[in-house]
Amino acid sequence: MRTALKRLAKAGARGLAPPREQLGRRLILCYHSVNPSPSYLSLSPELFDAHLGWLQQHCAVVALSDLVAGPSQAQEPHVAITFDDGYADNHAHALPLLAARGMTATFFLTAGFLERDEPVMAQLAGTWHTPVEQLAPLSWAQVEEMRSEGMTFGSHTWSHRNLAEIDDTEAEAELTRSRQVLETRLAAPVPAVAYPWGKPRRHVSERTFAAAARSGYQLGVFSLPRALHESDAPLRIPRFGVGSEAVESLAGKVNGAIDWHGAVHERMPAFLARALWPEQA
Repeated sequence: MRTALKRLAKAGARGLAPPREQLGRRLILCYHSVNPSPSYLSLSPELFDAHLGWLQQHCAVVALSDLVAGPSQAQEPHVAITFDDGYADNHAHALPLLAARGMTATFFLTAGFLERDEPVMAQLAGTWHTPVEQLAPLSWAQVEEMRSEGMTFGSHTWSHRNLAEIDDTEAEAELTRSRQVLETRLAAPVPAVAYPWGKPRRHVSERTFAAAARSGYQLGVFSLPRALHESDAPLRIPRFGVGSEAVESLAGKVNGAIDWHGAVHERMPAFLARALWPEQA
């Protein structure tokens, strides 16, 4: 049944508009963890460096704020690199590789994770199917070192809850508390948020975007595999998820080979998306 539904979705997507021209193409990549013993959310340092090498050769890697500021007229795609959650391996393994190539990235931090808040750690242990004692968040000292190397930071909420499944008051508290903690720790404004999981209608909704605006954010990114369009609102900017995948797969995402997935996800009812991709629900 799932196979048939996926074939139907793919066939329907072929009738949609083709990917946009490469001129001015802008997209955001979302990584999580870079680790010599990668999990399903991470990739090895060697593979991440191969990704960076391909990006450096074929794209302009720019800061997230510069990417969303407006379209480029350059021939090559413009790409912003982001990370979610705030794992210590971002400092140990991702940072040296980015710095060696003179690249920047934005790291969206789950504030309660870095604060090592006990209820948050217990919740994340269940969410990530990892014993509490094995959870390894960044320290604030490591964040400061990363910032000194040109990295930037945003919010990934206080405790990584599904914002679409909680009421407006709780969602706003998740968003506001995270921003306030990060701004205190960093002594700088934190205008950007990455919504946890971020799938349309399953994890973000119109209520989510409104809560982010009330919480003081100016930029929000969510999970949608397509390039940016000029019509995208600042609090609903799409990102491609990237994991332990070959450079050829990354190249396909950058060059528009799977933008049709974004068109499908934007139009598909939530119940059908859950049936097709229950592992991402």
